[in-house]
Amino acid sequence: MSGKSITRGSVIGLNAYTTEAKLIGKVTDLEIDLADPRNTMIVIDKGTELVKLPVSAIKAVGDIVLIESEALANAVTMKKSAAETRVEAATQPAQVTTPTTTTTTTATTTATTAPTTPVTQPVTQAAPATQYVIPRCPNCGSALIYYPKYRAWYCPKCRKYVTVSPDVLSRVPRCPYCGNYLSYIEQYGKWYCYNCNRYVEI
Repeated sequence: MSGKSITRGSVIGLNAYTTEAKLIGKVTDLEIDLADPRNTMIVIDKGTELVKLPVSAIKAVGDIVLIESEALANAVTMKKSAAETRVEAATQPAQVTTPTTTTTTTATTTATTAPTTPVTQPVTQAAPATQYVIPRCPNCGSALIYYPKYRAWYCPKCRKYVTVSPDVLSRVPRCPYCGNYLSYIEQYGKWYCYNCNRYVEI
């Protein structure tokens, strides 16, 4: 982010992702060092711990905060207290997480437990339905990320914006809520809208 400035209001509350499109957490604060403002840190809440990174690790700010992946290796992490974790769990809406396979028994069901009917939607599907196409980088083959604010496709591996042909764009699904192009997250096998900040079932 050299040559650009950010404010607390422009980043607090945004989801932070690595340049490899992996969710880190939500930005909660900027810690400014009055003695040396160059040491200002961005604070990211991962749920049970806080991650602190120098603001120089920020690659871009838009609908999300893009963090240099290599910077996480030198990040400062702090465990949150149990009280803080309980309070946040009670006051904040549940975040989207990857569904996991669990074993359930019919003998211990209550009115508040999840239905015993197994989820039929595939989680580890290798690719979406054939009528849709995943925009990929022509250089490395990685799935591209669509940033609605810039109306551009970005390759997290090559770290550059890529032009997508009209033929491919015509077969990329759009978000049913906002109409923007969806990005395919290969790690989870799901489509994601970076404008609505949510996974979308198609």
